[in-house]
Amino acid sequence: LNFSSSSKAVVSTQSTGEMKKYKVYNTNNDQEAIKVKNASMDHIPYSFNLKVKNKNRGDVMVCFRVFLVPETDEPLDNWRTMFIELDKFVESFKGGETKEIERSDKNSSVIASRRVRWDDIKEGNAKTSSQNNCGCGWPLNLLIPRGTEQGMRGTIFVLATDWMQDGENPQEHLYGSWSYCGQKGINSKNPDIRPMGF
Repeated sequence: LNFSSSSKAVVSTQSTGEMKKYKVYNTNNDQEAIKVKNASMDHIPYSFNLKVKNKNRGDVMVCFRVFLVPETDEPLDNWRTMFIELDKFVESFKGGETKEIERSDKNSSVIASRRVRWDDIKEGNAKTSSQNNCGCGWPLNLLIPRGTEQGMRGTIFVLATDWMQDGENPQEHLYGSWSYCGQKGINSKNPDIRPMGF
């Protein structure tokens, strides 16, 4: 496979401090609205683009493992433990095919499905995913690390492996937070036979 990627990009986190009005019950005045400040960490939404060519004559299924790697002076044994898995996904390629792949942070296989919030119920948007509602996975707003005030330099590292060798059941449809949690079901095994974080 041949890879080509875009130029350098900046990914940053920010602290949010939203003010919202909520109705609070079991107070002296049951209808009294109060303001609540909800401070949380979040990152600016991002996506990455890959241009990949299958140089083989035959069809292949490729597992792309995407990591954020901080720049550091640490020895290799320590440095490799600092890799942060951002995503893992599988793509099929015909022989000689070139594909341009765009992946959004919201499509990551490591994030938990969005939970229903009070505002969703109030607005009538309380639908949940029937396929991934176990709450397993990493929160989307914490996908990118906080870093430091001066910033944190790093590199996006993409490892491509043969999914026909790495997949427990390569033809299985993958959904939700399968990278951390496997597939839903009592008898389901983790779809990836490689060790977690490989």
